[in-house]
Amino acid sequence: MNSDPSEPNSGHPPAQPDADGRNLFLRFRDQSDRAAFDELARRYKGELWRFLRHYVHNAALADDLLQATFLRVYEKADQYDSDRDFRPWLYSIATHAAIDALRKSRRERAFRLDQSNAAGRIESSPTQLVTDSSLTPAEIAIDDEQQEWARHAVNELPEHLRLVVLLVFYQGLKYAEAADVLGIPVGTLKSRMHAALQKLGLLARDMPSNASDDDAGLTAGAETS
Repeated sequence: MNSDPSEPNSGHPPAQPDADGRNLFLRFRDQSDRAAFDELARRYKGELWRFLRHYVHNAALADDLLQATFLRVYEKADQYDSDRDFRPWLYSIATHAAIDALRKSRRERAFRLDQSNAAGRIESSPTQLVTDSSLTPAEIAIDDEQQEWARHAVNELPEHLRLVVLLVFYQGLKYAEAADVLGIPVGTLKSRMHAALQKLGLLARDMPSNASDDDAGLTAGAETS
């Protein structure tokens, strides 16, 4: 049971104490303990991969970003503030890597479309351009246990709102941790969460009746925040 009534219940098991993650990383950084780094990777790679897959909607890209994240963690060890919790720092690196990858993907798609138009031909129909994109939310399931409508509704949120929902509900970060990841005040994060829940509530008016329970689980979980 969630001990803090102001935090939404993500439905996931509570994360291991982050102080343990911080201590492991400091052992790696200060004592060159490679076993400590390997333990960090073992401990966080599963949840981090799920977050990246949810965010970029592409399992192969999530694999690449996971490797890139731990490489950057390794390379930026000297930049880590030992007073900061390790988990939000890790998610911050992963989030920035994912944002950069999505921006690059969008630029490349725009370039290919421009080249196709300049050559006087369109190689894909508008429908294909949508359904073939790695960013298409309807093509990717967020979690096997979630209903299709709930997955689609979250993916339809604007990116800055969707990211808050992914971090807090699906990854189980506390508000302060998610705000740390995004580099925004906690009040701003709460405002974004409120806006996300409002949009989900509006979308719920058109949802199938058999999906109502899944949406209620999202919206009710944060109504006390």
